[in-house]
Amino acid sequence: MKRYKLKKKGYLILKFIHIILACTWIGGAIAALFLLFSLSDENAPAFLTAFQVIDLGIIVPSNIGSLITGLLFSLITHWGFTKHRWIIIKYLINLVPAILGAILFAPWLLRMLEISNRLGSEAVLRSEFYYLRNNFAILIIGQLLLLFVAVYLPLFKPSLTRKNSKRKKSLTTLNLQNIENPS
Repeated sequence: MKRYKLKKKGYLILKFIHIILACTWIGGAIAALFLLFSLSDENAPAFLTAFQVIDLGIIVPSNIGSLITGLLFSLITHWGFTKHRWIIIKYLINLVPAILGAILFAPWLLRMLEISNRLGSEAVLRSEFYYLRNNFAILIIGQLLLLFVAVYLPLFKPSLTRKNSKRKKSLTTLNLQNIENPS
């Protein structure tokens, strides 16, 4: 099967889109975190609605877009899918928030909205609401940390090698020393 290769201009456009999506995702996560910490009893319904808009309108599309552009990078550039470990880690970083969002975020947000709509200004005082808000905050902070790692990886492209590779290098160095100074 012949692989399609991007020319330099196409590669730069794909890279630009990928970077914009990553920035949008990070910005959306920071905005969502800010909203969660700004919740008060008077503004809970409005802030949760804004949070839902940020989640569904910014975070989810940028997550999906990042995954798609990452897949395109793997398909049509020299990077491939498993050539480097940091690429595999980036895929995991992209998939973990998407899975957690579907499994945890969505039900928690719907429950918080339900509590807020039912209790109005009293919602923030309810322990379940407070618990869900704190869990959201912890997961969003975790997501931000993962996103910062995802930004770091392609910039520095760490080898992420196993300990054996250091051992091989030191053995090679020893062998060269033995050749130079036979005793």
